[in-house]
Amino acid sequence: TTWIEAPVRSICTGQPLRDMATDPAGTRVPAHSPALANDLAGRSPNKLLRLTSVLIVFLACAYAGNMRAAEIHAPFRVEVASWFGNAALLDLMKSQLDSPTLLKECCKSLAVFAMDPLNVHHILSLGGANLVLEVMRMHSGDANLQASACEALSLFASDPLGNRKLVFLNSPRSVVTAMKSHPTVLEVQSHCCGVLLNMAAINDGGGKAAVADADGAATIVDAMRLHPQSEELQADGCGALANLASDLQICQQLPNVSAEAVLTAMQAYPQAVSVQHRGCGALYSFALHPDKQQLLAAAGGIEAVLRAMREHRGAAGLQKDACGALSSLAANNTNATQQA
Repeated sequence: TTWIEAPVRSICTGQPLRDMATDPAGTRVPAHSPALANDLAGRSPNKLLRLTSVLIVFLACAYAGNMRAAEIHAPFRVEVASWFGNAALLDLMKSQLDSPTLLKECCKSLAVFAMDPLNVHHILSLGGANLVLEVMRMHSGDANLQASACEALSLFASDPLGNRKLVFLNSPRSVVTAMKSHPTVLEVQSHCCGVLLNMAAINDGGGKAAVADADGAATIVDAMRLHPQSEELQADGCGALANLASDLQICQQLPNVSAEAVLTAMQAYPQAVSVQHRGCGALYSFALHPDKQQLLAAAGGIEAVLRAMREHRGAAGLQKDACGALSSLAANNTNATQQA
């Protein structure tokens, strides 16, 4: 589309978007292009306009699904991010802390940069995680900004170094606060669950304990109850609860409604392999704790696991977790009789 081609040409030629919009030889940027360009064009230097071009391209490649733009830009993604994008993007955020619309777009672009682990490390070294959390605190009432910020945090958390950094910054509390402040906004709940899922996935960084201490489990369950229509959220919720429950001490502290939420999700999405796989993983983790074995069986856990195994015979990981769950549940004599 023309609004993608214009910033690509701007990056390659150094010609600012403002000039290109009036140049008959250039590609015109229509009025409905991302508001970021229009907001900055009248009051910012050329360097900032070129940064805007980079942001638009990254947003286009990541969210508009324009394959032509992605092909043009892909060879330069890491180079541009490291040489120009990371530092300039963070500098822009620091200079525009009172502009939530701009900050939202910046957080989205950070998420795109963070798809590469090397960029994650560079962003962290520049204080990117601290800045994203500061932005969340400053604009706690802006749901769109909270969602975009947590999208970036979820990618930081998927990296071991980033995970430890977010634990140190106590980021689960900020994430849970966002979820509690915007309970009905699906995008907020979905991206926040992604952060908690990734933070609880690494065993040696303290992420599990940080999520549990921030009341993460109960907040995840609330999100799953409020948004039963979102398959992605249900899958991430099951995965986050599975990761938390894999720590026996934390599992003992999890409310019983955690297992009920997993079973409800599995019942609602029998054909969704991601929900069923993560659900079986959660039930496996729950079943390792003796106090929860009878509860799971009474709530239909055995039937849910067997149904998942029948429906997804080709999913090796699911079959493994399902067998583990059944094995753990069989440790209880009553459950063993029920399985038979």
